[in-house]
Amino acid sequence: MQNILFSILLLIFTNGLFAETITPEEMEPSKTSFIITHPTVSNIKNFQYLIDNNILKIPNVKIYGVFYKFEKYDYAASEEYIKENNLSHFQLVEIDDSIPAEKIRQQNACSDDFYLLAKSVQGIIFLGGDDLPPATYNNQTNLLTGIDDPQRHYFELSFVYHLLGNFPVTQDSFPILKNNPNFIVWGICLGMQTINVALDGSLIQDISSELYGCKTVEDVLAMDTNNVHKNYERLLHSDLSMTGGKFHPIRFSGKSFLKAIADTIKNTTPLVYSYHHQCVKVLSPDFTLIATSLDGKVPEAMHHKIYPNVYGFQFHFEYQYLYDENIKVLIHTSDKSQQSLRHYLKQHGSLVFQYKVWEYFSKTLMP
Repeated sequence: MQNILFSILLLIFTNGLFAETITPEEMEPSKTSFIITHPTVSNIKNFQYLIDNNILKIPNVKIYGVFYKFEKYDYAASEEYIKENNLSHFQLVEIDDSIPAEKIRQQNACSDDFYLLAKSVQGIIFLGGDDLPPATYNNQTNLLTGIDDPQRHYFELSFVYHLLGNFPVTQDSFPILKNNPNFIVWGICLGMQTINVALDGSLIQDISSELYGCKTVEDVLAMDTNNVHKNYERLLHSDLSMTGGKFHPIRFSGKSFLKAIADTIKNTTPLVYSYHHQCVKVLSPDFTLIATSLDGKVPEAMHHKIYPNVYGFQFHFEYQYLYDENIKVLIHTSDKSQQSLRHYLKQHGSLVFQYKVWEYFSKTLMP
């Protein structure tokens, strides 16, 4: 009886301890761990699905969800979700030092935090979200730009700069990848834009109006569908079962693991899933473009010129509903019924492409 009671108390204590948000100093270094930024409940669900379904193939993986105390999102919901579902793969890490906008590309109060974060893991994935403040790349603000959480952007821009930026040579700890060149840095959607802006790139603030001259939703819907990067039909309908994203093909330039995957599956223009209205305008001088939209106007993927495992991807491949046959949505109003995004990708010979991107990440992170 005493042994049973002890086991129950130990389980309660362990779960409660694990659910608590920690600081960078409290992280336990691991050879099979990585960071995700903006660890919302939705993002945690996505990555847990990837783990549970062996899409992310990393034994004993640990994911640290790092967030900035001054972000708009309430991460108490994420902490509660982890605790209620006993998600042993996840741990939240809070950064509570302040970064003013003018200190993004300088040593600041978070510099030591950035160093400790990177020291404890093998890589980091910067995830999607709302638009970056154009002031961070010295532009005025377009009327269609939606700035929802500038503090989050200051934090993530500075984190990228500390990982990859050109600090004076006297600051021996930075950039962090100088002493760890195989460290993984991936950016997805906003994450790609954040990496580009942090390293002297800039953005198109609205693809449809700036690149294609569209003034209305109807103008966009009359375009070649391959040049549309989110589902504008959703703006004309109140049906919440319609997906907000859009499938479109991409093409590759030069050598990259993406092109190698496409060649292997014999689909050189696979479909990807996008949900954005901004994109890279001026590419950071530190990067090479490795994929674009079919017409070449929208950058879809980039690779760092020096560090082999640093990539940006404008499209999403982390969403659970790309892989789950049970989640059905309306893709276009012309569709007769809802279908799974997985089925749609499979029909068009592009499902395997998404899986193999995660297979590549898993093999890169494994020691």
